[in-house]
Amino acid sequence: MKPKQYIGWIGLLTVIVALTGTAESGVRPDYYLDSVISINQDMLNIGTDGTDLIVLALGLPGRVQTYDTNGNLLHNYAGTSNYYGAVTWDGTGYVLAERREKAYYRMSSTGVVSGPYGSIDATPTGLTFDGSSLWVSEYAWGVDGILDTTLTRVNPVTFARQGTITVTADTHTDITATPTYGVAWYEGDLFVSFQFVGTVYRFDSDRNLVQEIPLDTDNPRGITVIDGDLFVEDRQLGKIYRYAPV
Repeated sequence: MKPKQYIGWIGLLTVIVALTGTAESGVRPDYYLDSVISINQDMLNIGTDGTDLIVLALGLPGRVQTYDTNGNLLHNYAGTSNYYGAVTWDGTGYVLAERREKAYYRMSSTGVVSGPYGSIDATPTGLTFDGSSLWVSEYAWGVDGILDTTLTRVNPVTFARQGTITVTADTHTDITATPTYGVAWYEGDLFVSFQFVGTVYRFDSDRNLVQEIPLDTDNPRGITVIDGDLFVEDRQLGKIYRYAPV
């Protein structure tokens, strides 16, 4: 609808907020494919330090790499395990979830590794940080494509468990079990993706499904959000898709 000319500053601000939307207002924007980044690595998962992309790369041992959002390599650090499954940044350094030991490792901003710390009940598939707590995901299970996935909240200092949450999504498939590789928090919302499902699911703070974001890949792995842009990893193609809000 074309705004009236006498709309004024207050009315104009209202129109802008209504069109763009925020998580606080309850309106979530649609997303479009902005660009595709090619990463010459076998990516296991991705995360962010708030500015740049973190890539967990397959290797002997596994490696933690950082890239700017245009795909330029910034850092390349070797870990101490071949079995890392997920990575995130907790404000002070990298945190890695290790699948064989089912424990956590730390890596400093200069690549120094320490650990293991804590313990993980199930095989970790995804890891994210919400500003105060770590969240680790595992396999999603369900019937006729309606999947439940559980995330465990973890203290980033002591690695003690602090409870769990479960979210549910109808994937419109016949999948009954699949890894929840993609988890990310942004503005109080939880973004989740499942392997072999070409959609990212967005949940509000009450765990209500509020948005389904269609993807250009049916095989997403890690996901992360930087300044409102959604980044989705396709390990098979070695690409990261960048989606920007409309």
